[in-house]
Amino acid sequence: MFERVLVAVDGSRAARAAAALAVRLAREREGAVHACYVVDRGEVAASGSPVFLRGEVKTELERVGRRALARVASLGRSGGVPCTQAVVDGTGGVPEAIAAEARRFRANVIVMGTEGHGRVRAFLLGSRAQEMLSRAPCPVLLVPSGTARRAGAAPRARPRRRTARRRTARRRPRG
Repeated sequence: MFERVLVAVDGSRAARAAAALAVRLAREREGAVHACYVVDRGEVAASGSPVFLRGEVKTELERVGRRALARVASLGRSGGVPCTQAVVDGTGGVPEAIAAEARRFRANVIVMGTEGHGRVRAFLLGSRAQEMLSRAPCPVLLVPSGTARRAGAAPRARPRRRTARRRTARRRPRG
C-alpha cells in the first residue's frame, strides 16, 4: 500500500526522522520516495526584510531546502530506494502545497515530522500537522522529532557517559 511515499522536509530533526522512516517504508514495499521542501512565502514576508531583499531570503530558503532534499536523496541511495525531489512554492500555504505535491506524485502516504510545540501554542497559532491532516489526499504519518533512532536513521555519536565510581564506606576506627 505504501509504494509511493511523499516526505515533506524542512531541515529539522523531526523532518530527518520522517525522511528515515519514509525511506524505510519505501524499501520494505519496494517503492519510491518523493521528497519535497516548501518555500514558505509567509516566512519570506515575515522575515522583516525590505521588499528588495525578499528575493534573497527566498533564495536562501531554497538553498536550505536543496540541502535537506540532498540528505533524503543520500538516505535513498544508501537504502537502494529511488528518490525524486522538488522545491515547491508555498504561496497558498505549506499544507496546501504539500497536498498538491502529493496529488501530483500520486502518493499513497505522506510522511512528515512534527515538533510538538504544545497544545496551547497549537491552539493559538494552529498546527501545520493538524492542517495537513484535513487537506491531505491520502493517509498522513506524523513522526515526532525524538524518533530518529527508531525510524532507522543513523545514530548520532553520543558522548561517553561517566560511570559512577563505587564508593566504599570508610570505616572509622572505634575508640
